[in-house]
Amino acid sequence: MKFEKGKPKTGGRTPGTPNRVTGDLRQRIQQLLDEQFDQLQADFKALDPKERVNSFIRLLEYTTPKLQRTETTFDLSKLMEEQIDSLFARALDNANEYEKSN
Repeated sequence: MKFEKGKPKTGGRTPGTPNRVTGDLRQRIQQLLDEQFDQLQADFKALDPKERVNSFIRLLEYTTPKLQRTETTFDLSKLMEEQIDSLFARALDNANEYEKSN
C-alpha cells in the first residue's frame, strides 16, 4: 500500500526505540576497547608526537561535540563618532599598559 498524505503512520519502530543492530555494535566496540585498553594505551604512547596529537584530535570527535564557527563582523560605519573615539582611546590605553608591563 502506498503512503497517503495525512494518514497516520502504521508499523515500524515506535519513536525513541533504539536500533538493535546499532546498540549491539556499540556494545561490542565498548567491550573490545575495555579488553584492549592497556595495549591501545601503549600503542598510543609509541606514536610520534605529531601522530599522537592527530590521533587525539580524531578521538575527541567521538566524545566532544563540535562547535559551530561563528563570524563576527564589526561595522564601524554604524557607530557614532563618540563611540569610535571611545574604542580607539581604550585600545591606546591597553597598548600603553602593555608597553609599560614589558
